[in-house]
Amino acid sequence: MDSKTPFLTFYLRSLAERTRLEKKNIKFGFDWVIYNLAIAQDLIPHRLPFFRTGATELSKPKTEAEFGIDASFLSRDRKTLTIFVLKDEVLTNATWTANDFDGDLRRAAAPDLTAPEFNDLKEVRVVLAYNKDEDQTGIRLYENLVRSFPSVLRDDVRLAFERWNLTVLTEKVKENLLNPHCCRSHFLVCLTTSVRSSRISNMDQMNGTISSCPIGAGFSAISSKIKLMSERCG
Repeated sequence: MDSKTPFLTFYLRSLAERTRLEKKNIKFGFDWVIYNLAIAQDLIPHRLPFFRTGATELSKPKTEAEFGIDASFLSRDRKTLTIFVLKDEVLTNATWTANDFDGDLRRAAAPDLTAPEFNDLKEVRVVLAYNKDEDQTGIRLYENLVRSFPSVLRDDVRLAFERWNLTVLTEKVKENLLNPHCCRSHFLVCLTTSVRSSRISNMDQMNGTISSCPIGAGFSAISSKIKLMSERCG
């Protein structure tokens, strides 16, 4: 395990699903992480859970739900539509229906493809992304549901599924957002801002451990690590 993994794992797990405003302060959700991952992979935003703003402004969250689709992106050639179903809960039997894993996946697997931008579409990828862990029952429920769907939608458009848990999310952030060759400085600024506005408890540091300390006591060490990563990214 490299030096960035413990911090990233803790940070991603601490995020709520949606970016939101609380008492006039922005609270970044892992929807913002998903957005940055998609942009890093050169995907075109089609549906986002927030309103984008200028480089020096904070994105504004939307309030409406959209039938299980939290975010969606088109490939540059417009042949692949990637739909994200986001959850900030563990994947278990208890959460499968109570937290709408089942219902949201069913709705995401039946998107409206009548818009003209989908004329050349060849594949729909439904990605269940959750910043927590899972148990075997939760995985079995997910796999059983996925097997129940047809492999082809209208006009021979393929339907595929992926499952990103906390481990997968951590690795994707490391590879796509903290890589010196493709690092996104805006993401690091937001990460720093989000960490500054939260509290850390029993957090594994990159070179040690901070136990039950407020961010005022531990932020300088964390900030220096983020700054170092940012400098390495140029």
